[in-house]
Amino acid sequence: PGALRGLCGLIAAFTLVMILGQVIATRRAAPATSVRIAATLVSWGLTIDGLSIPVSTDEIDRHIAQLESPDGEVRVRAANWLASRGVREAGPHIAAAMVDEGTLRPCQLAHSLGHLGDDQWTGLLVAAAKQTRNLDLGACATIALCEIASPSSVDAMLELCKAGESRWTTLEALGRIGDPSALEFLQSVADSPRDKAERELAQLAIERIELMQSSDPVPDLVARVRKVHAGARFDSWAVRAIAKLHDARGVPALQEALDRPQVTRDDRILLAAGLLALGQEGTDSLREIVVTQPQSRAGLTALAALSLIEPTKDTQTIVSR
Repeated sequence: PGALRGLCGLIAAFTLVMILGQVIATRRAAPATSVRIAATLVSWGLTIDGLSIPVSTDEIDRHIAQLESPDGEVRVRAANWLASRGVREAGPHIAAAMVDEGTLRPCQLAHSLGHLGDDQWTGLLVAAAKQTRNLDLGACATIALCEIASPSSVDAMLELCKAGESRWTTLEALGRIGDPSALEFLQSVADSPRDKAERELAQLAIERIELMQSSDPVPDLVARVRKVHAGARFDSWAVRAIAKLHDARGVPALQEALDRPQVTRDDRILLAAGLLALGQEGTDSLREIVVTQPQSRAGLTALAALSLIEPTKDTQTIVSR
């Protein structure tokens, strides 16, 4: 029985890798930096006054229409396009397109739905994660729930994690959500001798929850971001946490990190999104970067972020959000 469970686990892991590979392969040309910054804010569940995404209404309408195509692959590509650009109004259309039972397409569409970061799809994804007819869909729905990382999904994720479903991904998501109701379960995992990786993820989640429960978590969050200056791994969770707290004390740390040579393009997109979320102080820091180093990677990223709230005559068609 133990060997059989191990074999089933390997098959499930291989299937999941194949699914995610197909998701990536079906994405068309990567969105521009400005679009990715806007999509990041959408996935975080944040709205910014005056925020616009540089995607034409004609393109959005065309891809939404494709979600009704009888060709499942067309629906998958359309959902990927819309989700990667943060078009949240496409959510109902993506949910309705999750048909073709017995194929990988509902799984791929669940992934896109999760990327929109919209709490209203938690119930649908919980139901998909718990169904037993399509194990691939269950795995992808669990991952999508973890992408949304909504407090309303904590009970469902605890149930899934206890049942052994996508435990690593679920444990990481519980740490991102930071709901104290998960502490007892996380502590039981941290104390278990079963799996070292699970113990480490549970301990990290506990540390994050306890940090966010403190009277003032911002100084510690800022310190986590600044560790990148000493060569530590970039802490995207801390950036997101500062952005969601809307605390301008995080602006200097995010601005400094944006200019670090070891920070990747994906990290710079997160930092620029975080600065936009921090209001006037964050916007002013982006302008300062553009003025002082316009041709640097940090400067170009800052300019892309500012284009979302300060479109110029050279900006392509804008869709207000």
